[in-house]
Amino acid sequence: MGLFQKNAVQRVLVIILVAALGILPLSACDKEQPAQDQTASEDSSTPAANSPEEDEEGKKISTPVGDLECPTDWGDAVQIVDNVSSDEGSIDFYGSVNNKQVKLFSLWFGGGTQGHVLGTAPDSSGSPVTISLDISEVEKEDGWTDDDASRMNDLQEGVNDLLDQIYRLNGFESSSNQ
Repeated sequence: MGLFQKNAVQRVLVIILVAALGILPLSACDKEQPAQDQTASEDSSTPAANSPEEDEEGKKISTPVGDLECPTDWGDAVQIVDNVSSDEGSIDFYGSVNNKQVKLFSLWFGGGTQGHVLGTAPDSSGSPVTISLDISEVEKEDGWTDDDASRMNDLQEGVNDLLDQIYRLNGFESSSNQ
């Protein structure tokens, strides 16, 4: 189960969204310092979750190109790990099944981007920062129930809310326009 299992209409919408990611404009927000340094042996450690700032509007995610608001339906179900330093790196989004972190997607900023390049947006000094999205289908693993897989799929769909915000960032330029 995962991103492409809901129904035919949703499959088509997801395919269109993923295709559009390479050509539609994206941007991000002012960056937040990582909660802890990443070590060289990342695969043996569990990612530390940052607590996005919360105000009257909801939780905010700081990025090198501005703030994004977390989807309201995420609640506390998505952990956010900020690996951005000097306007480069990733912000990773995780769900959890059976106390195991499940990577939903990553937003990448700067020269070391991975995945689908969305475009650029200016940082606080006006310099363009490349933004990309690294996402793949969350596959049902052994020990997961159908509800677990469905929940991970629903959480992953929150990327659409973040993309809408990125596309509306002031100064965002789609990779197809560069």
